[in-house]
Amino acid sequence: MANWAVLSLSFLSLVGLLAMHLQGLQNGTAHMLMDNISSPNPTLPDTDTMLKTSWTRLSLVDLDFSIMVSVFSTILDYRNVALFLQGNHFFGLWMSVWILVLLDSFGRFPALKSTPLRDRFSFVAWGLVMEFVGVAVGLPAWCAVNLQFSPAHEVLALTPAAQSTEDLGLLSLSFLATTGIPSLLMVMLSPKESRFIFSQQTWIVIRLFHPVLLAIGYMLLRRASQGHHRQKHNLHRATVARHAKMINKVYSVAFWIAAGPHLFTLGILLLNCLVPRLLPAHVATHLSLGKLWPVSSIWQGFFAKVDTVTRGVSVFMTANEVISTMAALIWAWTKNRMAAPKHNLDHLRVGAIRICYCTEQRCK
Repeated sequence: MANWAVLSLSFLSLVGLLAMHLQGLQNGTAHMLMDNISSPNPTLPDTDTMLKTSWTRLSLVDLDFSIMVSVFSTILDYRNVALFLQGNHFFGLWMSVWILVLLDSFGRFPALKSTPLRDRFSFVAWGLVMEFVGVAVGLPAWCAVNLQFSPAHEVLALTPAAQSTEDLGLLSLSFLATTGIPSLLMVMLSPKESRFIFSQQTWIVIRLFHPVLLAIGYMLLRRASQGHHRQKHNLHRATVARHAKMINKVYSVAFWIAAGPHLFTLGILLLNCLVPRLLPAHVATHLSLGKLWPVSSIWQGFFAKVDTVTRGVSVFMTANEVISTMAALIWAWTKNRMAAPKHNLDHLRVGAIRICYCTEQRCK
């Protein structure tokens, strides 16, 4: 079962790498972005706001940053109602994926001091791949590697209980500070602001490196609280109930971070359906499943030309979300099968055979 899942996930990662990027080239999105960036006066898509193209004086890095800023600023532009809500929904998926990677990475290595630095913070590399290459590329690849190097006898042992209460608390604080704050500033700040620290473009670039920031924040918090927690641990050992309560809090926060954007997007859609005249007409016209997730443009005309960057980003993000969701479902299903005791699975197979046999006999 795991071997087939690994092959399927590897194929999905390849599809994400080739098909989605070929799509951007063939449908014209990449050319529109490049033409704008290379023009004498580059601007953010569909605006007159100047696009910053000089960040590091390294041409390839600056080009990548400029593309990212152009794409994210299009998603964050509230005037693009459908794309804004679609981006909000995708943000929920991306955060749930990121939390999943973090909890699995930290749960796998409870003894952080004795674990090589490469293994301890491997989530940083995976996070950067998902940010710069695409979630549809990085997530299936991470799922495949995770399943490949997670033998069945280790699955039951790799639980959040392996993490100390201290690690869970520091991980949560680091996540909120290094992922939450840049994301919030990226949404709240104006794209027209030219001052560096108050510029939306600046925080779009900073947020791309949130995996690195999280690792740095976690190490600093751990070092600052190491002596205090050691003394506290010697005086008052954490009980099982307290540890379980901490795990419950972490998962509760993680749930609302991931579910909040989904509930908001679906709530707006339902509100528009139930009370059609409540929202302004120019907003209500964009609130349909076909406009929020243009799946038909993926399957029926994968390389169909698009006339705006907004439409190209929407198609790209839809493909991203479809592939990422498939990868997460395959990973979760396989993990569940690997964690289930083998004799229980045998009983299920025998039971299924008996049901089929009895049904066949009755039909005869």
